[in-house]
Amino acid sequence: MDLTKKLTLVMNTKDRDEFLHHSLSYYSNIGFNGTIIVCDASSQSILKKNELFIKKIKSLRIKHLKVKKKQVSSIFESLDLIDTDYVGVATDDDLYTYDGLNLCLEKLEINKQVKSAWGQIAKITIKGNSPTFFKNISRYQFYNLNIYNSLLKMPPSERYLLYMKKPYDFVWAIRRRDDFKSIFKLANQFNSERWASFVYNSYCAIYQPPSLINEIFLIRQNHSKRDMNRERTDFLSFLEEKDFNINLHRFRNKMADLLAEKEKNKYKNSKSIIDSGISYYFSDKLIIINNRLRNKFKNENNLYLIAKRIINKLRRIIDKLINYKLYKKLYKNIIYISRNFP
Repeated sequence: MDLTKKLTLVMNTKDRDEFLHHSLSYYSNIGFNGTIIVCDASSQSILKKNELFIKKIKSLRIKHLKVKKKQVSSIFESLDLIDTDYVGVATDDDLYTYDGLNLCLEKLEINKQVKSAWGQIAKITIKGNSPTFFKNISRYQFYNLNIYNSLLKMPPSERYLLYMKKPYDFVWAIRRRDDFKSIFKLANQFNSERWASFVYNSYCAIYQPPSLINEIFLIRQNHSKRDMNRERTDFLSFLEEKDFNINLHRFRNKMADLLAEKEKNKYKNSKSIIDSGISYYFSDKLIIINNRLRNKFKNENNLYLIAKRIINKLRRIIDKLINYKLYKKLYKNIIYISRNFP
């Protein structure tokens, strides 16, 4: 049974017409019957090429939205155009499988208690710049999602804490429309793509993580125009974002409200749990800081200067926000790194 007619895919693209055209052709070829909203931030010349290509595809229901903003803001702009029961986020170079989508949609149709669903995600590395579908593959691997499937059996506070220890991106899951809109309206309150993603995933961990199906669901293409290893958040630049303090305060308050509501808990207790999760997240990032220091700095003087910069930033951010013990731990670890660089 084809359930894709009940699904909208919101697809972001910018100046990669060859990937967008390939993806749209792919969805046309597999018989996708839902809606695709293309959030297009391309330059004027490529935007025109995309418009002409979209007009030629008669088998797909495509809404072409011209945007100038970043990914989360673009998705927020598309919310009023969504009129199907279910929604997913796509990119111009990642491809959902027909069977994977239908199995997720079937699970959502049968069990109204399930808020979102996803399946196995494969990452393929391809040669060159051209889009492909199982062509010119140099290697592939599967994401390990089993640990996240176990989150469903945990209470919200434990789910949140586990997520903060082992962060993952839940954005690929297929969600019910109202839940999808609520999450992106919340995420859009943060004037930072990194914070918006952080909020989205934390919300999903607390509210309800996706239910897992045993089927290849999404194929992510790693290529020279998009190296997924370089896409991971740079922790140091994350700390140095202009409104980091404001966003951190807002994150703590919003997540504490959500957790208190889900667990029927006192706000003060929920906020303490949220702060513990932030502590886990920041402490874990010391490993990243350590690796960056080892890789980028060759002498102790440079190392000391960068360590001092990190410490000063952490003092402004963490003092009175998380707890003094955590700050002292971070301080000691960074000093240790700076003094014991091999």
